[in-house]
Amino acid sequence: MKNIKYSFSLTYLRYIISFIFSIPFLFCSCDVLSTKDITELEKLQSAIETFRSDVSITLSETARKLNMNIDEKSFVFVSPYSSYVSPIALAKNLDKFTTDDFANGKNIMLSFFNLPEKSQIQSGFYIVKINKAIDLNRWNFSLVDTNNNEVFNCVANFQEGQLNIQNNLANREINYTENEVKVNFGFTTKNHSSSSSFLLNSGTPVDDQSKNGQKILTSVKSLRQEVEPIFTSSTIEKLSKQVLILTRDDKTALVSAFEKPKINPDNSVNIMFLYLKSRKIPAGFYSIMLKNTNEKYSAYLINEKREIISEVRLTVDYNWMGKDMGVIGGISDNNIHLSFIHEIAPKQKAAFKIIIND
Repeated sequence: MKNIKYSFSLTYLRYIISFIFSIPFLFCSCDVLSTKDITELEKLQSAIETFRSDVSITLSETARKLNMNIDEKSFVFVSPYSSYVSPIALAKNLDKFTTDDFANGKNIMLSFFNLPEKSQIQSGFYIVKINKAIDLNRWNFSLVDTNNNEVFNCVANFQEGQLNIQNNLANREINYTENEVKVNFGFTTKNHSSSSSFLLNSGTPVDDQSKNGQKILTSVKSLRQEVEPIFTSSTIEKLSKQVLILTRDDKTALVSAFEKPKINPDNSVNIMFLYLKSRKIPAGFYSIMLKNTNEKYSAYLINEKREIISEVRLTVDYNWMGKDMGVIGGISDNNIHLSFIHEIAPKQKAAFKIIIND
């Protein structure tokens, strides 16, 4: 009997200990319960890595056919929706070029655009060249197609001098500017940076039909099929059907607007849901919160526990009269750029531009 009592006591003690350790899980806040299991984050990261590997191979194949050497693994990629995509890879050893090299004409980027009809550039692969027009004292970007025909020429901004950059960076973003939607693209190295832009039309992309173009579009479709269900199920709030995808070798973001922005007790508004991974921001799910204090807006990056991670840079373009393409953005230098249209009063819209510094 003594042994039976002892065995019963141990069993009872185990139940007590088990119950005590379960209490925090029974009474934890919803924010803690909503935190995603690490395997979901791993699935997202794995899908992005597979996508980047596939696209880098395709870009490398295309570059070889065009007799161009590129740094294919550090390409920047932006896709605001569906098959609208644009990876850009820099020429290899771009940081070794001098100002005179650039001025005399150099192949600086390989780009693939899959864009809506009536955009200033048609879908396809392009080599981006730079040169300086001495007589006009201005820098130019020209886009040359795979048949070596110049199809687009635009004025470029060019800067020289010591820049706080460790690696060569490909830059690409879409933003709302002066009632127009623009595509900005360019590069930054330790001693030089340059960029230009063109106008973008909204609508369904006209898919490039080349073999390698189709490879990239297939990779994008597979990526969206894998990551969008994980991303949209990672919040109890309903999201827009449009998911913005941004990725470079040093950072990744998935972004979507809340279908009905959540109003908090302090009248701040949770406007966007994000998956972020970068040098300074741990991989995870976040939101962008807007505050309006005496008609002055501020924006904050918050985590799943509703803790403020940081205030983010915000500019507002009031009285927006242009198109609304949903959440758009990109990656430029060490920053993630996001831009969206928000109704600030009846029949009054504004373009909000957010920069998340990394």
